Amino acid sequence: MISLEAYWYIFPAFFYKIYTGSVILLIVLTLLFQDKKKGESYNFLYVFNTVFLWLSVTDFLIYLGDLFIAWYGQNSYEWYSFYDQSGSLSPRSFIIRFVIINITPFIFFLGKARANRVITMILLIIGHSGYLYLLLQNLFRDYLPSSWSTYTEESISQRIVLWFCLVLLVMFTYWIAHKRKKLPYSSIILKNCV
Repeated sequence: MISLEAYWYIFPAFFYKIYTGSVILLIVLTLLFQDKKKGESYNFLYVFNTVFLWLSVTDFLIYLGDLFIAWYGQNSYEWYSFYDQSGSLSPRSFIIRFVIINITPFIFFLGKARANRVITMILLIIGHSGYLYLLLQNLFRDYLPSSWSTYTEESISQRIVLWFCLVLLVMFTYWIAHKRKKLPYSSIILKNCV
C-alpha cells in the first residue's frame, strides 16, 4: 500500500511523462486540423500548460520546504543530500539546473504563453535538457554494488489511480477555464454539455 504523501511526490513525475507526449500530439493536431477542431486543440494545450504550471509551482514549493526542513533540522544526512544535489562539484551548475527546471515554467503565468505552440515547444526542450543535465551530473557517482538499490516500478493499481487523477485534474481545469472564459477559443465539447 502506498501512502498519500508518496502519491503527492509520484503524481508530478507521472504528469511530466504524460505531458511530453500530450503536448507533442496537441501541437501536431493544431498543425493538421482546421477551424473548430484546431481551436479545441489549442484549448487542450492551454489546459495542459496550466496544469503543468501549477504542478511546477507545487514542485518548487515542495523543494523549498524540503530544503528548509533539512536546514532547520540540522540532520547531517539530510543536509548532505541537498548539498550533494545542489552541485557539490560546481554551484553554477546547480543554479543553471535550478533555473532551467524550476523557474522557466513560470513563463506560463502569462496567459498568451500557455496557448502558444512555439513557447510550449521551447520550454519542453529546455525542460528536458535540464533533466538530461541532471542525469549526466549524477552519472559520476559511485558504482559500488553495496550502494545499489532495487528499483520497483509502479503497480497496475497505482497507475490506474494516477491516470484517473490525471484525467480528472485535466477535465476539471478545462471546465474551470471554460466557466471563467479563459480558453483561447470557444469549446466544442462543453458548449453542447452546459
